[in-house]
Amino acid sequence: MAAQNAAFDELLEQTLAQVTDIEAALTAFGRAFAAEVARSAERSAVLRLVIAEASHFPELVRSPPEQRPVQRALADRLAELGERGLLRVPDPPEAAEFLGLLVTGRVNHRSWYGAVPLDDAEIDRLVAGGVRIFLRAYGVSTGE
Repeated sequence: MAAQNAAFDELLEQTLAQVTDIEAALTAFGRAFAAEVARSAERSAVLRLVIAEASHFPELVRSPPEQRPVQRALADRLAELGERGLLRVPDPPEAAEFLGLLVTGRVNHRSWYGAVPLDDAEIDRLVAGGVRIFLRAYGVSTGE
């Protein structure tokens, strides 16, 4: 778990630290994150196991998203982007949850949680759509 958290922190640093073009940065983040989601056999196996056993061990899935280290790190980064005027983020934990869902949800669905391979073009298309929707909700209009 610690290695995954460190890898996610590195991903945030590489994609969402020195942002000038918010759409490009979110897309780069989304592509890398979604590709890992779609292509990590270990992650997919653990996720499918957690889903299968959630009713027997509800504590596995009970913690709210904002208490999970990856979600907290993303929420903090989105809050920073909001402070810089690149996004409108009144509720960073909620924004982080939405961004995660928008860039990985359809990838999870289309890949059957990693069981069916997706090519780069499909991942890119799914992520781009998620980023567009996220920016409609949290983006800053140039006219503002």
